[in-house]
Amino acid sequence: MEYILKVIGPFKICGENNLFQSPHADLYGIYIKTIKVKDKFIISYIGETGQSFKKRIKEHLIQTMGGNYRVPDPDDLNAGKLNILWNGLWRKGHRDRINEFIDNYELLAPKIKEYIMMLNIFLIPMDLDTRKRRLIEGYLAKYVRSQPNKISWLLADDIRYITQKKKDEQSFTFKFISSEKILGLPEKIEVN
Repeated sequence: MEYILKVIGPFKICGENNLFQSPHADLYGIYIKTIKVKDKFIISYIGETGQSFKKRIKEHLIQTMGGNYRVPDPDDLNAGKLNILWNGLWRKGHRDRINEFIDNYELLAPKIKEYIMMLNIFLIPMDLDTRKRRLIEGYLAKYVRSQPNKISWLLADDIRYITQKKKDEQSFTFKFISSEKILGLPEKIEVN
């Protein structure tokens, strides 16, 4: 079986091309968070959701602003470098650092906002079951991580994805159609 997946975007959190005002916001599927460095979109996160895109992205925003997710330095991102200002409370070894986050909040808050405003989000609406969405998400992440560092440097290596189908699952292929060039986004991936 082959799936043709249309990549829509980029959308921003606020302002022009606002994700939350998009007619696609109530759909679900795969979403890709990117940072635009010079004229290239670089993948920083790949996610899947069975709830609406707007609800899932809102959850990401709350987690980022609340310190649970990592925050890279926006100035360094613009220069194509990764410097983590805050590594997030969900990671092992950081779960009990809430006081540190609160103590540094006045310094972190403007950087968190700047980082959020930098995000470019692409949506891949799909009416597939959860397992297939997670396989597509995982195989896409695996593909991006297999690329040279100049392409894969923003996608954290400690985010877990499903990257193997079960023996009894049917093989399938998915193709991406995008009007924008997203580094690391393949034309086609086979799940076998």
